[in-house]
Amino acid sequence: MPDPLTLSVIGAAALQEGVKFLYAQASELLQRRRERKNVAGDATAVKLRLPDSLGGGVIEANPDLDLVAQNQARLTELRSRLVNVADDLVDVDAADAGLLHDVSELRSLLEDVFGTHLTFTAETDRPPSGAPVVSGRVRAEELRGADATGIEVEEMTAGTARGEVDVDVASEGSNVVGGRFGRIGPPRRRED
Repeated sequence: MPDPLTLSVIGAAALQEGVKFLYAQASELLQRRRERKNVAGDATAVKLRLPDSLGGGVIEANPDLDLVAQNQARLTELRSRLVNVADDLVDVDAADAGLLHDVSELRSLLEDVFGTHLTFTAETDRPPSGAPVVSGRVRAEELRGADATGIEVEEMTAGTARGEVDVDVASEGSNVVGGRFGRIGPPRRRED
């Protein structure tokens, strides 16, 4: 998760607009998850209309509703902590470290769910909104002489990749790796 203090330089109006967007997306995802609880199948693609503070425009994403279910309690808690800002009952205080942490954490969760960055235009140290976020997680109580890799990426030209492995006990011969990456960087130029 990015340092919440980097959000303090964004400006109150842009941050307020961003909170409204993040709050609305969390609400929509929780509602979709609730409606889908007993329905099999993957979520359909959604179009995210980004506010100007997040770069504007429309991006398409495929929300991972299983990830929403896994993080439902935290999403609900963060959403409830931001409701007054989202409803314009309270102005954003860019010096409120607790608020900035909540915004940063909610954004990070939504980026994982949507598989795309949600970056404020004033944040020059992050990939822009719409750049991919690829996450892989492995959780195991015990690993017996097997491999566990959080994420394997053959080639990635933009965005962020996160790999995580959480194993309680790994016996001899086990191989635990957070991530394996082939080529990372801009696309190769083709020479004719």
